[in-house]
Amino acid sequence: MPSNSSKGSVALLDLLDEEFDEVFVATYEFDPQFFDEYVLRETTLFGGADEILLLLDGRVHDRCLVGGSYRSPHANRTYLVEPVRGRQCFHPKLLLALSDIEWLLVVGSANLTGAGLTRNIELIDSWRWTVDGDAPPSVFVEAASFLGRALGHRSSSGARGRLQDALLRCPQLQGPTNRNGDHLLSSYDGSILAQVVREVEAAGDEIENVVVVSPYFDRSPAVFDIIRAAFKGATIELIVQDRTSTAPADALARWAAAHEGCLTAQVASFLEEERFLHAKALVLRGRRRDWAVFGSANCTMPGLALDYPEGNVELVAFRSAPRARRPPRARLFDGVANLRDIDLGKLDVSQPDEVEPTAPEYPWTLVSARRAGDRLVVEAEGEQQNSPPRVMIARSSGKTQVAMARVDTVFRTERVPQPEESLGPAAVVQLVGAAGEPVSNAVLLEDIVDRATGAGRVGRRLLALAQQSASGFRAALSRVLTDSGDVQRLIEFLWFVDIPVVEVAPAYAVRLTVGGIDPGSIAARMGVTDFRPFRVELSDALKGFWSRHMKRLRRHVEGAWIAGVPNALQIGACLQQVLEMRGDVVLREMRLGVLDNYSWSAVRTEMDQFTRHAVELAEVIGLSYRRALEKEHGRRLALGALAHGREELSSALASTAAWRAAVEEARRQCVVKTPTRKVPAEYFPHDEMRDWPKHLARIEASLGRLVKDLPLSAPATPTRR
Repeated sequence: MPSNSSKGSVALLDLLDEEFDEVFVATYEFDPQFFDEYVLRETTLFGGADEILLLLDGRVHDRCLVGGSYRSPHANRTYLVEPVRGRQCFHPKLLLALSDIEWLLVVGSANLTGAGLTRNIELIDSWRWTVDGDAPPSVFVEAASFLGRALGHRSSSGARGRLQDALLRCPQLQGPTNRNGDHLLSSYDGSILAQVVREVEAAGDEIENVVVVSPYFDRSPAVFDIIRAAFKGATIELIVQDRTSTAPADALARWAAAHEGCLTAQVASFLEEERFLHAKALVLRGRRRDWAVFGSANCTMPGLALDYPEGNVELVAFRSAPRARRPPRARLFDGVANLRDIDLGKLDVSQPDEVEPTAPEYPWTLVSARRAGDRLVVEAEGEQQNSPPRVMIARSSGKTQVAMARVDTVFRTERVPQPEESLGPAAVVQLVGAAGEPVSNAVLLEDIVDRATGAGRVGRRLLALAQQSASGFRAALSRVLTDSGDVQRLIEFLWFVDIPVVEVAPAYAVRLTVGGIDPGSIAARMGVTDFRPFRVELSDALKGFWSRHMKRLRRHVEGAWIAGVPNALQIGACLQQVLEMRGDVVLREMRLGVLDNYSWSAVRTEMDQFTRHAVELAEVIGLSYRRALEKEHGRRLALGALAHGREELSSALASTAAWRAAVEEARRQCVVKTPTRKVPAEYFPHDEMRDWPKHLARIEASLGRLVKDLPLSAPATPTRR
């Protein structure tokens, strides 16, 4: 039997305190801000996962992610969100977590929201399986099968690919299984109630009593007619919470009177009165066995009685045990609530939630939009019209049109702006017609990369690499800068990580030390700040990284330690990497072709900062540091030590000049859209780029002169005469 974690009362967040590699979640409601700012950061299960896939009801997805006021910086970047669309609600609540050591499955009534995980009274169960070679419990295979059917053929290739990868890494998810125990029922195989009836009849049992726990009901008691017909002769007990249930009290009272009182009701009073009873269950008492059905299905026609697609997509766990002495309802809320009988007509009910508006019908269905390098790949289904649709990318500062290169089941465009350029924390993609009218649903732009810092395995390996050595830091920084899809990843790396010292052989360091200075005193140890950069902009992270490492470089200038030359050159090389990354951001923005005033102002500011920082870095190393070393140790020894960085210094000089040429070319092709007309960007000379010849002369006089004066070969172990 699988191990259970849901006996008695349990805090749902306690189940999220273990680390897994891959996490798959199916939920109806979703709170992106709570998930981003708490669950993703504070729970080991989500924060430590390398892959996270969330399956979400399509209408809820559009409401909270596409049309909501909160723009998630992580949705479709750190984790993938896949909307599941259908005639009715996609209503399951499932969590499947996988690793090479253990699997975890949670099924119940809790949505992935703050209320679902922290406040509501939910009914869940969990199963664990150690990957030891034995067949896993059937619930794991059934959960994986359910996820595959939910994705179906109309889901994005990225979501299907993640599930397929998991099946390849965990072949036990495809069977055979251990069928002795619980199993899952989904509405993909027919109505939940019909499947329960088949299971009970196959066991040869006869149901005497049905306990119904549900917060939501239809306005008509029709579902109770179906329950009564399914379990002939059984009495029905209804457990609800006063003032929160949507049970149609008057209609149920008339129904109970018409059926000779076979329906009774009890009100659950919880020890913590402010908590909402969100649990959903059918508890059946048979002549031979007790049966429990719990999960996502409310006591409604779409939840229990209708087949998919007329009914909701539901998922429930099903279990049975030998008949106990105490009735199931007496054990259901032990230690959590008190039950008292109530006349159905006196039940204080709440108004039912508003029905979600029906999504408009469009000629195209947009399945997904994802980045492929600097291209946009859009998966869509629809019929070709007279004129092909275009892709619209909505961002915080407006909308931009991306011309279509080809219209088919897969669209491909020439280029799409990167997140750090202009799209902000989230971009919404939609197909539009010739007049700009929407002709498809809208989806979030996918841009999935591994997290650079935090609890993820890949992130920890990257952080460990950056902490090991100077060369490791350079490699880690290069990877973060190359993977430009996730701005938050770059922000956290620049915010957390300092450039480590270069390991210098003690003999080399001691021989070159002046005045008995301990080499260890100039080796600042790398550390990680003890707070996370909440709501920090990329520009702030870049400025902070530049500022603190320029201070370190200037300390080397003040100390003029020969032993510290490798570290000073390392700091300069890493700063040059960051500088080139900022230059690339400017170029990508300018190559969009048309910029509004706001975007052009941001580009001009970045160009000014790049120019000032390039001059500052060149003069600190080429003038200040060189002069300090020559004054303290002599020209020959100083240049001999600096010659170890000849290649990197030459590369920095060349890349700065190349960037200038690329900017000039981009300026000639870029157009700024003013309120009245479009003006070529080259007609806006009021920035530091107009003084570039003067700045380039300063760089050549400092860094260029140093590179020319360096010896062609550096001594392996320089010595002080």
